[in-house]
Amino acid sequence: MIKELVKDVDKGYKIIYYEMKKKNIGITVLLSFLLPGLGHIYIGCIIRGIIISIVFTVSVFLCLLLIGLLTTPLIWIYSIYDSYRLAKDYNTKLFKILFVDQENSGETGF
Repeated sequence: MIKELVKDVDKGYKIIYYEMKKKNIGITVLLSFLLPGLGHIYIGCIIRGIIISIVFTVSVFLCLLLIGLLTTPLIWIYSIYDSYRLAKDYNTKLFKILFVDQENSGETGF
């Protein structure tokens, strides 16, 4: 869908569009640090973020049974790493759609 929107758009506008739509990795990591799953919601992986938040909350309550003392930090670290990775992947895909795919489509150099 984005390809069709920016197919005939000037490169300067593509840069502006990219800067507006890319996800800030620092914000993503910070949100995941504050509450696991929140970084995923910021990226757009809403279901995944809600599931991680619920699992984290349950794990916090399991700390009373000592099981959560192991699972809570693991879920927290996983959430931070996963949201970081997803934000980088999102930005890379957006960049490729806007710039790389457009340059390679149909231009043979002749």
